[in-house]
Amino acid sequence: MNLIIKNIKSELTLSQLHVDNTEIELLAGSSETLMVTAKFVDGHFEEVTQKASYENSNPKVDTITEGEADITITYQGDLGEAQSVTIHVNVSVGAGVWLEAECGTVGSLWNINTNNTASNGKYVTIQSGNNSTDAAPSYASGQLSYTFDLPASDTYTLYLRVICPSPDDDSFWLSMDGGSFAMWNGITGSSSWTWTYFPTTYQLSTETHTLTIDYREDGARLDKIWITNAGADITNEGADARNCNTALRDDIVQDMEVFPNPVKHELNILLSHVPADIRIFSSDGKEVFFQHANSLITCIDMAHYHPGLYFIKSNIQGQTLVRKIFKD
Repeated sequence: MNLIIKNIKSELTLSQLHVDNTEIELLAGSSETLMVTAKFVDGHFEEVTQKASYENSNPKVDTITEGEADITITYQGDLGEAQSVTIHVNVSVGAGVWLEAECGTVGSLWNINTNNTASNGKYVTIQSGNNSTDAAPSYASGQLSYTFDLPASDTYTLYLRVICPSPDDDSFWLSMDGGSFAMWNGITGSSSWTWTYFPTTYQLSTETHTLTIDYREDGARLDKIWITNAGADITNEGADARNCNTALRDDIVQDMEVFPNPVKHELNILLSHVPADIRIFSSDGKEVFFQHANSLITCIDMAHYHPGLYFIKSNIQGQTLVRKIFKD
């Protein structure tokens, strides 16, 4: 008979707590996985990441916004006193913009579908049977467009949150500020939402810009867009997008009417609130009109404007509304 004698006290008493990284630098919207290991008096180790408790000195970091925090991790064995270790987290925000795919100008050939794993619960995908592998579609019904401003002039990278199930549905056409369309083919294949970035960067200023996305292969799904000067490995939905007008105050009517559309001569803009700034941008992002409006109705003579796509942008009490018009 073999008799095994254990020192239960040393086996159950914690001597040290260890974490694999105590200085963490994160970009807002990204995350990092930690492993917490407990060492006991008898010399054995246990992984206790899920069992430990966490105390955060800055609750903002819990939602991955901007700031610094010292997070104290504590664990106690069955016997003896608890042990703690502190990690320092610094969350920084690069310049850029987050956009929901379904909240841009969505052409009629695109479907807006609901999905509980998509950011904001929705995503866009081109209707089945629409493929344009040789050239970008030249008609608005096949396009997605997004207007946005940037806080700094810099080199920016375009990230998309996508599902591309196979090599036959893993591509889009991209154009920035009315430039030539670039083909993005061979996007990372996946059956769940995945962030991936376009290899070509953009030199962008603080002026208003327009991103246009055309379909290339049906089956590719687009959930969210991130245009940033500081990349990161993102595993979640990222930060809240600002192009769905969800942040408008309750006392402001969430609308701006523009008519007629298409327009030949005089364009009428009906605002919900004044004063407000009205700007018109051409499809290449150039500002072609500005007026500080103090009346709910503004009339603009567009007879001398070149035919094409224009964007009407109004800033109402710090919130931005954008409408698309066509000049005949």
